[in-house]
Amino acid sequence: MITNLGILAHVDAGKTTTVEQILFNLGNLRTLGSVDRGNTQTDFLTIERERGISVKAAAVAIETDGHNINIIDTPGHMDFTGKSNAHCKCWTAWCLLCLPRKGCKAKRKNFGKRCANCRYLR
Repeated sequence: MITNLGILAHVDAGKTTTVEQILFNLGNLRTLGSVDRGNTQTDFLTIERERGISVKAAAVAIETDGHNINIIDTPGHMDFTGKSNAHCKCWTAWCLLCLPRKGCKAKRKNFGKRCANCRYLR
């Protein structure tokens, strides 16, 4: 079975960093990438590396304990969230990241509610 896991959050909430940490902790990376250094697995476009934001959704495939998981790192910036909406139909699960100090922005809450209505795992 393949799980398609979408990672959602507002801009600068740490989606790409979280994906990078998952890959590193599961042994899929030798060194941990950084958004600030421009060397992450999912932000590979020149504009993403220069601006430090995700512009396009990007997926990485991992296998752990016999499970195949595609992790989809989505854009958080308002200009690019339509891409998240377009990709969510292929997800079998999603994770909404919220910063403790800032909370969860309204747009992401609405997107999370829409995913919940589709009966995705969360």
